[in-house]
Amino acid sequence: STTSTRRLIDRQSTVSLPYSTTVPLLPLLSFTSSSLVKASLAFPLSATVLAAAFAVLVDKRKLFDYYWVCEKVLLPSFSRIINLPLERTFWNLLILSHIPLRVLSLFLYYVKFRSSISSLRPSSLTSLALFLFLVAGAFDLAFLAALTVVGERESGFLHMIFFISFILSTVSFMAAHLLLTIRCGVKGRREMISFRLRLFLFFLLIISVAVLTMAFSLFQQYCVPHSYSTFACLEYCTIGMILIYHSTAFLDLDFTLELVNIGTE
Repeated sequence: STTSTRRLIDRQSTVSLPYSTTVPLLPLLSFTSSSLVKASLAFPLSATVLAAAFAVLVDKRKLFDYYWVCEKVLLPSFSRIINLPLERTFWNLLILSHIPLRVLSLFLYYVKFRSSISSLRPSSLTSLALFLFLVAGAFDLAFLAALTVVGERESGFLHMIFFISFILSTVSFMAAHLLLTIRCGVKGRREMISFRLRLFLFFLLIISVAVLTMAFSLFQQYCVPHSYSTFACLEYCTIGMILIYHSTAFLDLDFTLELVNIGTE
């Protein structure tokens, strides 16, 4: 008889989970963390590019140089772009499709950190950081799905709440990620580049979100000229920074995942 299981091989730490050496292992499916990261980034990147392209080429009159609240808006927010039917179709399909891949990427990071933590002195801070990493990562994906499904046309208020929750979850996830990296140690040049880039993006994102929030408040409450365009521009920057942050997994992860067939006599 035969059974199937999954084997995880970390080429950095030579960890294998779980398999028996007394039975033959027949690979059914194998893929690397690099291909996983490429796929998980290709979906949101394609969604962003396609939505922006159709906004400029097809729905330009609906999005640019229109009057809203108290002034003409020269640059639309990305939330407004993905609220249009055509742009929304591509965005929803691709963003929701990439979430399972991100879940798997989160699991790989967990295996990596868990393996490193096992060789360290037990620490409540490290355990808390690992817990926050998983919980914030899960909420990050949940709120991303929620703000994708519930757009401005369904409920502007709920969309705003989900967006705020997504940003808070993302910042918490990044903070836990950085803390775990510090606790587990940075190994090699690739991880050092990744860590420095993530640290830079973390602080830049906090500044961007703070200014973005202030710009939106100034527009809504005082109609300060160009405040909405500033908000929209920073919204694009925020999306870009989050995508670049997650792309650092190319430098951090070096796994091979295999679905194997275990034969027994």
